[in-house]
Amino acid sequence: KDKKLKKLFGTEIAIPGRTKSIAVSLVWSILSQQLSIQVAKVMHERFLNLFGGKLPTPEEILRKPLPTIKAIGISQRKAEYIHN
Repeated sequence: KDKKLKKLFGTEIAIPGRTKSIAVSLVWSILSQQLSIQVAKVMHERFLNLFGGKLPTPEEILRKPLPTIKAIGISQRKAEYIHN
């Protein structure tokens, strides 16, 4: 929904050992806040499994219903941040 960030989602960046997708990098940041790395990895894997194990596009993330995102075991607030 943020017009300034919207332009960036189609951009690829190189982060060693990470995905080039800005959208998925933001999801990783949200999922890993205040969690151990092991728990964050499990949540990230569950998130990717919502999309058949592949990296989703921002559009695919937006099409996924909020309750489905929350069902991977994250808080309502984190699900909202990811969805928005």
